[in-house]
Amino acid sequence: MNPTATAERAPNPLARIAALLPANAWGLIAAVATLAAIAFGFLYASEQDVLFPGRHFPRTWVLVSVMAATAAAGLLPLAGMRFPPAISAALSSFAAGMMIFGGANLANRGTGLVVLAAGVAAWLAASAASHRRAEPAGALVLGLAAAAATTFAVIAVCVVFIDGDA
Repeated sequence: MNPTATAERAPNPLARIAALLPANAWGLIAAVATLAAIAFGFLYASEQDVLFPGRHFPRTWVLVSVMAATAAAGLLPLAGMRFPPAISAALSSFAAGMMIFGGANLANRGTGLVVLAAGVAAWLAASAASHRRAEPAGALVLGLAAAAATTFAVIAVCVVFIDGDA
């Protein structure tokens, strides 16, 4: 598939969406959505401490902090750092995936749903940017799978090793 094809002639929905904007615009949308998800993740953690006075939620703070750090590292390709195409696609997908799977764990409240929704928007935008740059689609799936595994591992570590409320 030619990444410069028009939206009307593209053979699949992602290709049609990707054709609407240049790759750099999709990258910017992905970065903004990821940063918004990070901000709402920290808002979620701080709201917990306010809603439940006298209780502290270290597991939530650890999860949100790891989500933010790994997602920020995954934004490096979108910030203009040069990587091989497969690594660039995987890192961008990983950043958004951390917000998707982390947000799914926080989705019992509205702020967590915003993290999840922003993560989905970031992943779609990162996928469109990757498609426009003709990066391998398998790397997008690999990045998303790595984000799921990382989120699961962080939650497992929090449950086993960190005392406090959930």
